[in-house]
Amino acid sequence: MIKRIVSFVRRLLLVILYVGDRSFSLKPYELKAINAWRDSLSEEAKEILDRQMEAFDLYARMGAYKNKYVGMIRHDDDHLSSWTSQHKFKLFTDDENSIASVKMRINRRTIRCNILLYRGILSAIEFNRPPKEVFPQGTKQEGIEIISVDTIMDPMASGLRTEPLTDKSKLYGKLSEWNHEFGLSDLKHPVVEGLQKKIAKFYKTKFPQDYMEVVSQTEGLHVGHCRINGLGEIRTFIMPKTDTTPECSEGCLLVIAEIEGMGELGVCHYRKDGKIYYYDSEMLDPVFAGLSLYEIIDEELRAIKAGGSIREKYNGTYLP
Repeated sequence: MIKRIVSFVRRLLLVILYVGDRSFSLKPYELKAINAWRDSLSEEAKEILDRQMEAFDLYARMGAYKNKYVGMIRHDDDHLSSWTSQHKFKLFTDDENSIASVKMRINRRTIRCNILLYRGILSAIEFNRPPKEVFPQGTKQEGIEIISVDTIMDPMASGLRTEPLTDKSKLYGKLSEWNHEFGLSDLKHPVVEGLQKKIAKFYKTKFPQDYMEVVSQTEGLHVGHCRINGLGEIRTFIMPKTDTTPECSEGCLLVIAEIEGMGELGVCHYRKDGKIYYYDSEMLDPVFAGLSLYEIIDEELRAIKAGGSIREKYNGTYLP
């Protein structure tokens, strides 16, 4: 009895203190997406998902500007520490990964929701646009149509290779050059080639050729204060609606690299031009940065050496 009271008080405090929209239950469109994904799973995977859903006790939603929400699922850490293999999917990774995508429609308006897993546990559902723009208040599951469920990775399959890559002698091209001049860290074995192509196809986006060269050698890396994300580490960021960058404003930016403490580099979801955009929280719009990830990172590394940053190039786009 006392344990139940403590758990309730804890949940109540989380709801009160957590910044953003939060609740003890899923919204109808969130539940619709998860159930659609559940229908695509094996019986064993369905049982694991059901156990996880029973244990989740708080749902928090976050998003940028007024363009929210990205649906983040929170759960009781006390539950997680005691979970066994019966509670977790076999796909165990050290990074949060999109493993499936659910496309839904209501009143001729469509929205896509990615299913994210972290260490064998459903960690989040992430929409490519603010759900409140699509689903009218009071929407019920029955009024939502599921268009498709695309699976990128089977949650019951073995995980992505995330073992550290210690032998740097086989690195070539720009990575070998960076390693010699700046030193590379946090390298991991790349995912198998077949899965690389499947992940790239999943995002329906053309990634820069040099980015694909990076992930063919390592699943992400650090060079100086810059981080290049592996294919399994790509994050999505909902873009604010503007007239100046319409190619990104209706969807989201797929973050492939980060300049720590400054900004992010990404490509627009569903675009096939391979353009890379720079964006940070103080900017009004994303700015076209180039077509080569190598050149952009190179410029930043050398600018820092000289006491500057490529961030200074975009001062004119900042909010007053």
